[in-house]
Amino acid sequence: MRMDALKKIVRPESVNGTFDGTFRGVTIDSRTVQKKDVFVAIKGTASDGHDYIRDAIRKGAAAIITEEDPALFIPQKSRSAHVPVFLKVASTRSVLGPLAQAFANNPADSMKMTGITGTNGKTTI
Repeated sequence: MRMDALKKIVRPESVNGTFDGTFRGVTIDSRTVQKKDVFVAIKGTASDGHDYIRDAIRKGAAAIITEEDPALFIPQKSRSAHVPVFLKVASTRSVLGPLAQAFANNPADSMKMTGITGTNGKTTI
């Protein structure tokens, strides 16, 4: 996925930085981040994905999708090192589903659905 497609899906409030390549995948777990991944920081009940943004950057994330101000996550000494593009959105949770579908080539588009219902021998397909 390229940057223009990512922005079309995520519809960010703001974008800090640029990326000219192709994103490899998407993850919410900083432990699984690989180079060129998109890391989505999800606020949970037990932990906040925003706490792991620096880990994702160290592992080579090419893009960070966040609800918080990107400046909070880039220490001054890292400004000359690898800095991914930051996309600020109102709700990271709401963009995760459509983003995951896009990275999986929208599998629901090729599925066919059949409904079967019935009561007391009156089955309808």
